[in-house]
Amino acid sequence: MRSPEIVAWNKVRLGVEVLDRVLPSGVYRNSLIILAGPGGAGKSVLVAHMTKALMEREEPVIYVALDDDPRTVLQNYISFKIDVAQLIKRELLMIIDCFSYRLGHPRPAVNGVIREVEPDELERLPYTIIDVVLEKELRGRGLVVVDSLNELLLLYNEKTTVEVLRKLRALIAKGEGILVFATLHTSTDDQQKFLRSIEHLVDGVIEVWVTDETGPGDSAVRKLMVRKMKGVHHVSRPIRFYVDAEGPKLIE
Repeated sequence: MRSPEIVAWNKVRLGVEVLDRVLPSGVYRNSLIILAGPGGAGKSVLVAHMTKALMEREEPVIYVALDDDPRTVLQNYISFKIDVAQLIKRELLMIIDCFSYRLGHPRPAVNGVIREVEPDELERLPYTIIDVVLEKELRGRGLVVVDSLNELLLLYNEKTTVEVLRKLRALIAKGEGILVFATLHTSTDDQQKFLRSIEHLVDGVIEVWVTDETGPGDSAVRKLMVRKMKGVHHVSRPIRFYVDAEGPKLIE
């Protein structure tokens, strides 16, 4: 088992052309990174293809589903022809379900769900993730996706959400050497202000947004920019991309 001290110096490439263009040397494995943007900007597409790339390299993914039920999460992968059945079978894709409590009981089982979390347990979410990390012996490898922080903001308040974020960074990223990506929807001024208020607490911030331009196949042109990334070279100007049936495509 690798120690956090060794893991801290390891970098991991994200495996998506759009992200690798702005982060050519990758990111430190023990980072917590915010992927922020308004609805429809491409966050879910980037997450799906980043996790796909990592799972293809045998890096397990713990997907914390806060915004959507597990079936919707899996449907997003399937829409890009990603074989989720095999990923689940090999324990490369594991879902912590923080959504389905809304559906009441009984709830049908969904393949890939390894934990269910009730709303009054969300403050302990970092410890739930740690339980899975220890059970599956994931220290120093893989990725945790928290999708999204907005659900915590709705259920609690900014102070509690910040405390959960601090624990995710301390316990998962720094303590276990596991890369953490947390999404944040920033469609409102208050959500933008929250993003600015937490920038100093995290290791990286990547923002995406939709432009008025039209790309190939009349697709919307998006822009992506690394606002902050500790310790690694990154391109600081915005780059353009679009999304087709295969995923995100860089516009040169």
